[in-house]
Amino acid sequence: MVPLIALPLLLVSCTDSPVGPTDSVEAPTEDVPVPEILVLQPSHIRLLPRDSVQFIARFQDSRGRTVQDTLSWEASGGTISDDGLFVAGMAHGTHKVVAKRKNGKKKGKMMADTAVIVITSDAPVEPAAIRISPRETILEPGERIEFTATVTGDDGDPIDAPVIWQATGGVVDGSGHYTAGPDAGQFRVVSETGTQLADTARVTISHTRNQPPNASFTYECSGLECYFDSSSSADGDGNIESFAWNFGDGGQASGAEARHTFPEPGTYTVTLTVVDDGDAANSHSVSVSLTGPPPPDGIPVQPGESIQAAVDANPAGSVFLIKSGTHRRQQVTPKDHMTFVGEHGTVLDGENVAEFAFGGYGIPGRNVTIRGLIIEKYAPRELHFGAILGDNAIDWVVENNEVRDNAGVGIRLGPGMRVSGNIAHGNWNLGIGGFFPHGVVIENNEIYGNGFAGRSGEHAGLKIVGGRDVVLRGNHSHDNTGRGLWLDTDIFDAVVEGNVVRENTTEGIWLEVVCGAVIRDNLSERNGLGAEAQSHWPDKAGIQVVNGTDVEIYRNTLSDNLNGIAVIAAKGYPTHECFPDLRNVHVHDNDVSMQSGMTGLVQNYGDKSYFTSRGNRFEGNTYHLGAEAQYFIWDDRRMNESEWSAAGQDKTGTFHR
Repeated sequence: MVPLIALPLLLVSCTDSPVGPTDSVEAPTEDVPVPEILVLQPSHIRLLPRDSVQFIARFQDSRGRTVQDTLSWEASGGTISDDGLFVAGMAHGTHKVVAKRKNGKKKGKMMADTAVIVITSDAPVEPAAIRISPRETILEPGERIEFTATVTGDDGDPIDAPVIWQATGGVVDGSGHYTAGPDAGQFRVVSETGTQLADTARVTISHTRNQPPNASFTYECSGLECYFDSSSSADGDGNIESFAWNFGDGGQASGAEARHTFPEPGTYTVTLTVVDDGDAANSHSVSVSLTGPPPPDGIPVQPGESIQAAVDANPAGSVFLIKSGTHRRQQVTPKDHMTFVGEHGTVLDGENVAEFAFGGYGIPGRNVTIRGLIIEKYAPRELHFGAILGDNAIDWVVENNEVRDNAGVGIRLGPGMRVSGNIAHGNWNLGIGGFFPHGVVIENNEIYGNGFAGRSGEHAGLKIVGGRDVVLRGNHSHDNTGRGLWLDTDIFDAVVEGNVVRENTTEGIWLEVVCGAVIRDNLSERNGLGAEAQSHWPDKAGIQVVNGTDVEIYRNTLSDNLNGIAVIAAKGYPTHECFPDLRNVHVHDNDVSMQSGMTGLVQNYGDKSYFTSRGNRFEGNTYHLGAEAQYFIWDDRRMNESEWSAAGQDKTGTFHR
């Protein structure tokens, strides 16, 4: 007896609706099903000579319901019975089976479908897995989409295997083409092999599909610094969830508002991209023309002249115009309220000999402004000292400078310092750093390529140890060796918002031993990829908080970091004013994409209260996950999304596979 190739189907009776128990549908109007399409399955198959296969042909209406009618069959390369049983002949090659509606002309509509049969002496490979794509979609009534089913063997390689398609809410043909029916609701498309392997996609049919938001913004500029406001953007059928700015000069930011300092006069195309709560996006671009500030006034200092001598010869509050050219080995300790402005092309070159450009080891003047200079190749006596050495510099403004290639830290912070619109790159240890610089605001700086020769474990784009009221806003920290943005130990009341951190070798944003912090509206992408992943400890994450108290992490977007969002209770931290605890860390409304790695909470104290009674929680986050089974960690174990939700995390979250 010739074996029959079994292709089990999820068929319903001819009079039943195909809506299953997990599908939801708005109540349709009562009607009598009328055949609209004939679907023949499988649509293609490989057979050995004399093998058999049972073909199934179904008449369906527009809702995917099976309708009774009569058939006729035609076949080449073998024989086919009246009920669709095909027996392959001996002739190798490609052949066809055709199912037709009997007396279609008399009934008013001809219907037919064709399947392809390849007769070969090569035995088929046994399927091991099947995966449908896309996993979910939203359609309007009558809209079409093509689903694909990839069948793989034991080695994981795709194989040619027959696939049976089933659907609710609409019609799917033997090739996976789905047409949405007239009823709104939640439906399914199922692909199945003859070995009982199956996969399911979710289809939402909506009469009112989500419409994209409207992107719009206004701006005001003073000199080269501009303020952008997107409050005129709107979404008529939902809410705008994210705002992404591209300033046309390499600078980027996120958040509904943004400030940006452009490098020089010119015309820049500024683009705002908004994404709504239905993942629809829209962009708006404006050309921004800048003439720049008027030529600065001040006491001129020519290349070859001593800037410190000019400082000593003039009273507090003087303004100095540092003339274009290279000023070599200058070390300046200012008086109160002095301002130093560089003409275009002004370079302060330490020649790897001078220890600092501005500041010093004593007490420099207060309220000093440093603007428009290139500061390079200074050699501080310690790697953690800076070319701008501001430890004792109170209420300084450091803006629109390029600080590069210094053998330590580019900009060393002092209390109340405002650091804005600078480019800090190529510095050996840190681009920007500080030790207990209370009240600092670090905003709209580009920080990249730093840390390549720093002390082991200490290098980063930015690192601040200790401090109150620290603000990191609108910075772009990328391609640094080490962390992108790092707040380390005894940090109180920090705000980290609207920053872009990309492709740093370890963590993107890392906060250690913090008491009160907000981390919001940041974009963290491809960080930590210079490190090796651990199966039990989700460090080197896009956003990572270790021993934090009263920390809120929300509206951030993370993509393809080594790990997603990591919350960690870790031993080994000494007791400071901010006690190293992990309590009230609230992670909510973030968008996290992970092809690998983990998101969650870990601890090495052996204390389960970190999971149960300390107020640490994940709520309402959206996850875009890859093919791995477990992307979450909680209660000292790896979890899939169902286990994660069962553990009380992200019960209102969204998971996309």
